[in-house]
Amino acid sequence: MRAAIYTRYSTDKQSQASTEDQRRKCEARATAEGWQVVEHFADEAISGARSDRPGYRALLAAAAAGRFDVIIVEGLDRLSRDSVESESAVRDLEFRGVRIVGVADGYDSTSGKGRKLLRGIRGLMNEAYLDDLREKTHRGLEGVALKGSHTGGRAYGYRHVAVEDATRRDPLGRAVVVAVRREVDEEQAAVVRRIFAFYADGRSARWIANTLNREGVPSPGSTWARTRKARGWTASAIAGPSDGTGILNNEAYVGRIVWNRRQWVKDPATGKRLPRPRPESEWIVTEQPELRIVDQPTWDRVKRRQREVSLTIGARVRAGLAPSSANRLGRPPQYLFSGMLRCGYCGANFIVTGTTQRYRCASRVNGRQHLCSNRLGVPRAIVEARLLEDVKASLLAPDVIADVVRRVREGVAEAQRAPAPDAKRIATLEAEIARLVDAVASGVLAPSPAVRERQERAEGELARLRAATAAPVDKVERMLPKVVETYRAMIANLEEVARRDVAKARASLRALLGDAIVLRASDSGDYLEAVVADGREGLLALAANSLNFKEKYLLVAGEGFEPSTFGL
Repeated sequence: MRAAIYTRYSTDKQSQASTEDQRRKCEARATAEGWQVVEHFADEAISGARSDRPGYRALLAAAAAGRFDVIIVEGLDRLSRDSVESESAVRDLEFRGVRIVGVADGYDSTSGKGRKLLRGIRGLMNEAYLDDLREKTHRGLEGVALKGSHTGGRAYGYRHVAVEDATRRDPLGRAVVVAVRREVDEEQAAVVRRIFAFYADGRSARWIANTLNREGVPSPGSTWARTRKARGWTASAIAGPSDGTGILNNEAYVGRIVWNRRQWVKDPATGKRLPRPRPESEWIVTEQPELRIVDQPTWDRVKRRQREVSLTIGARVRAGLAPSSANRLGRPPQYLFSGMLRCGYCGANFIVTGTTQRYRCASRVNGRQHLCSNRLGVPRAIVEARLLEDVKASLLAPDVIADVVRRVREGVAEAQRAPAPDAKRIATLEAEIARLVDAVASGVLAPSPAVRERQERAEGELARLRAATAAPVDKVERMLPKVVETYRAMIANLEEVARRDVAKARASLRALLGDAIVLRASDSGDYLEAVVADGREGLLALAANSLNFKEKYLLVAGEGFEPSTFGL
């Protein structure tokens, strides 16, 4: 049997030897079983509560591709410490016929019904461990904050100094660090004072960022960067993207240290941690006048100007962003290609600037040449006219339409050769869903998250199986000419649709071209070139959706389309 090993350790405080120890144990189990280890996946210094770990995602993708028969881990907690994510992943792997073996916890997906009970108990224990660890960590940091010591993170203008125990030593004879305190970094503090003075005198955050970048003043990112690319000053680093963030809003500069202002909550859909504000009653505030960098009159002038800006410019912005209906929040994109144009140098969006309405790189606008070397801009009218002209010319060409029709017919032939979905499995899922609904309705089962998750998984699989039989191939062939004409008309009328309904035209363009059109300077450096994805793949996807046809038979056949490039 072909075996894959997955190893993980949680934090940068742990040794890399942790994964080496795990791998050694897993390899010993493979040798004992006579399995051939063909791949090793690893995540280092990443919490098991996250589902976006690169090694973990690569493991699942390789399993879906059938590259091995068994996965060996030290324990199920190495796969995930989130019980929902762990259960979903294990069920999917077992459905694909991939065996899962835990060396230390004794889990084996071939061990019969008892494996589900063991898996459930392990999952609850892993989640309880994380909850307990989170609570203890927060309690410990609360004590640190109450003592006035540093609780973590960096703030521009300060350096960190270790507080050592005068009597205790670690095994290597070094003094034991019992706390960390901040002290003012005078070189950075001078920059902080300049920023406050500039803003108090009426300068904008963008102007301040451009000035510091032009002078070559190291930014917080370039000061602390190690492996990532250092970036310059930005307006958001100075003014903050939200309340309580940014240099101008950091109360440490007047000697007031605030801890517990926000908490980090994991999004169950993505596994990413997102900040949530805590009520002010939960904040812990300590006065540390020795850390003051900005004098009180300057701080007050900055706060007064921020309130004035909020009442004038901010009021107009909020009015533009106010919901116009119960179903829409925020102002929709105003222009046809808003959010779709990307800089070919730094990857930032192109945005419309100035009264002349020219598309320019957002990084260049906000940080000047220090952030991006793409100095070129192009009028919005030219971008829209040329891009629409190119899309229409390329997608209305007779050979393109003929190619799309040919690939759809090839997909139909492929579907005819594919095995029919398992009718017995459909019946089993329908019966399972009916039993769950009846049990909840009768009160036998409580509508708990676990029950809802089980029902949603069964309904999702049932929908996929039903979709596989939803469009007989003869129906696809019969509807194909009408679908082609519909999309021919859609492409031909893009300009008219854009004049009447920008949102509808944007949706059509995204369906055809994807989310990103790259703009880069030409070889001569005199104008911008647009690199546009070949729209035939989008046409195939639209055709699959209209025909209620299995999209995979069309998109696999459509791989390899080359993007087109033209000048603006």
